[in-house]
Amino acid sequence: MEDCPLTEITKSFYEDRYHFIFVDKKTTDFVLDLHEGFAAAVPETPAGTPLRNIVLLFDENETDTDFVQRLSAQLANLQHSGLANIWHKGMLQPGDPIDMVAAKMESADLILPVLSADFFASEAINRTDLPALMSSHFEKNTRILPVLFRDCDVDNSALRRFALLPRNGMPIRRWEDQDEALQHIVGQLQLLLHE
Repeated sequence: MEDCPLTEITKSFYEDRYHFIFVDKKTTDFVLDLHEGFAAAVPETPAGTPLRNIVLLFDENETDTDFVQRLSAQLANLQHSGLANIWHKGMLQPGDPIDMVAAKMESADLILPVLSADFFASEAINRTDLPALMSSHFEKNTRILPVLFRDCDVDNSALRRFALLPRNGMPIRRWEDQDEALQHIVGQLQLLLHE
C-alpha cells in the first residue's frame, strides 16, 4: 500500500463499518503466518490410525464387483493418508468368520450401498444386509450414503430416504467419464471425513 497510503479516517471507517482488521505486514509474511496458524490449529492424523470405518455394501455379481474394485482404488488415498479404513465383501479371506460382514457393518461409521437392480434383487441383501444397515443407522446413527451405480428403483426401497451419490442423481454407469463420477464421490467423502 505504499502507492496509496491508508489514512486514519479511511482505516477507521472500514474497521467500524465492515469490521476490517488491518495488518501492518508484508503480504508474504502475512500469508506465511496465516498458514502456520492454520497448520497449528488443524490436528494431524496419527499415521496408521483410521478416523472412520467405511464399508462398501454391494451385490457380488460381476458388473457390480468390478465397479466396487474401481471405487476402492479411487478411495485408496483416503486409506493411505489415515483418514479412513475401507472394507467390502471382496476382501473376505478363507477362514474369516461367517459373520464378518455383520461385524464390519456394526463397526462402520459410514456405509456406502452400491445400488443396482441386482443389489435390490439379492435375497441375501434383503434378508440380512439391509435390515442390519437400517438398524445401524437408527440405533448408532451410522451415516448411509447410497452410491447409484446402475439404473434401479430406489424410490420403492428402504434407501429412498437417503441422499444419493453422485449428487446429480445420474447413475455412474451412464456418465461419459466414470472416473470423474468416482472422483466426485471421493470429494463428497472427504468433506464428510473432515466434519
